[in-house]
Amino acid sequence: MSTHLQTLHQKLTSLGTMPSTWQAIAAHVALVHRKKGQALTYYHGDFFFITEGLLKQEYTGPSTMDIERFLPAGSPCFATWSDDRQPDFIALEDSVLLKMTGDALQEVRHDHPSFVVPLGSLYEEWSDMLKVRMQLLAIPKKERGPAFRERFGALTGYIPLKDLAVYLSVSPSYLGKHR
Repeated sequence: MSTHLQTLHQKLTSLGTMPSTWQAIAAHVALVHRKKGQALTYYHGDFFFITEGLLKQEYTGPSTMDIERFLPAGSPCFATWSDDRQPDFIALEDSVLLKMTGDALQEVRHDHPSFVVPLGSLYEEWSDMLKVRMQLLAIPKKERGPAFRERFGALTGYIPLKDLAVYLSVSPSYLGKHR
């Protein structure tokens, strides 16, 4: 657990988290393991930090599936959803995460008001992951695969072709032809 805590500590320190705030966070964090293919169990408001592995955020409807984000090690993950869409977070490889419940996160925010700035930076990073996808979807289809590989490099090798195709809003066969 200490190695995983150190990863989060470095991230939060780089964002300006005060030592006393870190102590409060560390006291509320739990270690979560997910095997490849396993979904993450969570409640609205929970916060996760991926320390090892890779997850995808997907929405599954009656006839469709959409992948909104890929979450590699070092990524924050906020469990939020609207009334009609609740995401699943699925491990694409064995993964280790640190979890803070929504209640614990609110308690730390209340007791350590300065934490609002680092927390805002983490949420901005989380939001930026969606902006990247929107930027990829705005370019011509044949440029999406190469643009993804340019942006995410080695991560591409860990993502199944069908998942990458959903994320880029192209068919797997189209993506396979335009690698």
